[in-house]
Amino acid sequence: MKRFAAVLFFVLAVSAVAQQSKQQAVAPYVETFDVQVNNVDVLVTDRSGKHVSGLRREDLVVLEDGRPQAITNFSEYRTSAGRASAAADSASPAADTARVSRKFVFIIDELSLHPVTRRTLRNEIREFIADTMRNGDEAMIVRPEARASQLRLRFTPDQQAVLAELDRIVGDSRFRSVAAEVREEQAAEQEANEPNDVRMLASVYDDFIRRRVQKTLAHLDSIVAALGEVPGKKTVVLVTQSLPALAGRGFTPGRFLPVTDLPNLLQWQREIYDMRPMVTDIATNASTNGIAIYCLQPEYGFRYAAPGFDSSRRGGTGAVSPSYGRFYEKLNNTEVTMNILTERTGGKWQRGESRVDDFFDQVERDLSAYYSIGYHAGEAKRDQARRIEVQVRSRPELRVRARREVIRKSPGEEMNDLVVASLVYPKNVDELGVSASAGAPHREGRWWIVPVDVRVPIARLTLLPAGDKYRGSFSVHYAAAAERGDFSGGVEREQVVEVPAAELTRANGQFYTYTAKLKVPAGKVNIAVGVLDPVSRLSSFKTMEVVAR
Repeated sequence: MKRFAAVLFFVLAVSAVAQQSKQQAVAPYVETFDVQVNNVDVLVTDRSGKHVSGLRREDLVVLEDGRPQAITNFSEYRTSAGRASAAADSASPAADTARVSRKFVFIIDELSLHPVTRRTLRNEIREFIADTMRNGDEAMIVRPEARASQLRLRFTPDQQAVLAELDRIVGDSRFRSVAAEVREEQAAEQEANEPNDVRMLASVYDDFIRRRVQKTLAHLDSIVAALGEVPGKKTVVLVTQSLPALAGRGFTPGRFLPVTDLPNLLQWQREIYDMRPMVTDIATNASTNGIAIYCLQPEYGFRYAAPGFDSSRRGGTGAVSPSYGRFYEKLNNTEVTMNILTERTGGKWQRGESRVDDFFDQVERDLSAYYSIGYHAGEAKRDQARRIEVQVRSRPELRVRARREVIRKSPGEEMNDLVVASLVYPKNVDELGVSASAGAPHREGRWWIVPVDVRVPIARLTLLPAGDKYRGSFSVHYAAAAERGDFSGGVEREQVVEVPAAELTRANGQFYTYTAKLKVPAGKVNIAVGVLDPVSRLSSFKTMEVVAR
């Protein structure tokens, strides 16, 4: 995935060296105990898909990298008649509250729907929002194919605003001859009798699909990154017409080939762009960040269902329609994508107009009845995903869905994720008294350079004695989001602060200034800055908006 913004370079400027007051001249004794609990939401169903309630802590087994883990926290959450309740195991800490903060992200891909399907999808979304969103829940809407702002609605608890925007998007999802999938099929349906013509059409077809799929996956990847440290139970609903994992596979020119030409037909059944590594990375990141992904394919090419555009030219038994190959390749390849995204994150997927109702009912049921378990993180290497599996003891007939990976993040990586998250869910924390400001952007080629100054009061940092000096440090983390909805990853830079012991009093009240130059695209850009003291673990977050033009 290509994220739009990377930090171009950093310039260090020490405007003042300052230090704590005389009362702080004696360095504090600092000892940190880092105890982390991995929390996993678990869905248990019978063979018919009905949720199973009444299980206790001893009924579940958690394996991390194949090794059993002791469950320290256990709660069962149930929602009935619009009310949520949480029952905690008597031997476990009490459940925090029955009201778990929930975040929904709707990613609505480009759709080209039959009127019946469009009406069904609209009605089911309305019912889902009305029945599922409750006080305290928030939703965001992303539209990858939009030409202007793809982030159509930021997190909001306003159900009416969510309904209105989703209604608008689905209402605009009628069949259009300019839709991306239509253009792909039109390219594939062109006559091609010469090998060079076939290669040219194959290249156009492949590139159409690759760009469409990469764009949708890039937005999904950005959203997963931004949700990493957003609090609450997080659910992503992806609605797409098709999202093939092997983009371009299955191309054949748009004419009926005699059976004798089948070898020439089969040579085009090849893998062009393999999106599976990218899809797997997204699913792994979502899983480690506790994000459940649900996928819906409400309609799968009714306009191109076999035999496709060229049905009027269907010949006798000695001809084969290449539309069949393309149709089923797209169907199967989209299934590969949805399987990876949902199986690794504990979600589900559905396909077809007749399953739209089942899909939203499934999401609602999963949010209404589940178990929340916790266990102490092991001593495995930080920032490295570990595989987990949850089983029900002595009940092989039951089915379990849960995320497949957990991760123990280092403080720096956690801070990176928090800064990215603050772009979509502002974090009002300023424990270090930091100030941040952006200067005037200037253009360099097709990019814009934005200088950002961060001022850190040294008196707020923890300094420890080091010979005839006092030494401390802080790390600065940056992230950015373009108007169109792309997010850049967090970037970390650590700065060391040294103050001679004799200068403590005089330096009190001064600041350490750090300047970064960020490379961003034209237009409106939101920038987030985070500062972390690694000793005290105190932090500050700042966000700002700049217009690069």
